[in-house]
Amino acid sequence: MKMRPHTLVLLVFLGFVVLEACRKEDPPVPPSPSQPWTPGDPGPVPYDPTPYELVYPPYFPPMPIPADNPMTEEGVRLGRHLFYEERLSGDNSLSCAGCHMQGFSFSDPAQFSTGITGQVGTRNSMALINLGWDQRFFW
Repeated sequence: MKMRPHTLVLLVFLGFVVLEACRKEDPPVPPSPSQPWTPGDPGPVPYDPTPYELVYPPYFPPMPIPADNPMTEEGVRLGRHLFYEERLSGDNSLSCAGCHMQGFSFSDPAQFSTGITGQVGTRNSMALINLGWDQRFFW
């Protein structure tokens, strides 16, 4: 099957977008003991989120982003942090990135992925690409 030039350019562009979006960042700095933080407390400074400018090719349809839940720099940072957070697994040992590996197009190079118990499944982890335009997800 012969690939059209604009399709190749699109695939390369999307690869860069996914790599940038899921780049592992430093963990957040905890609040200082002199200013304890409790859930629900916005702290001394009002929360003023920084809008996130999503850039994608002009021939893509608009991404459906809810008006009551706009993308923010802080939300993107949180998503990156959670993607690499092992404590979200059933036994605190495996992050999303453990199966959806950045170096393998956010998939698993193994034919069958291994779960937190060490049990080998019947599928490999699906590649995570263009999910902003999806309406249905596996889980």
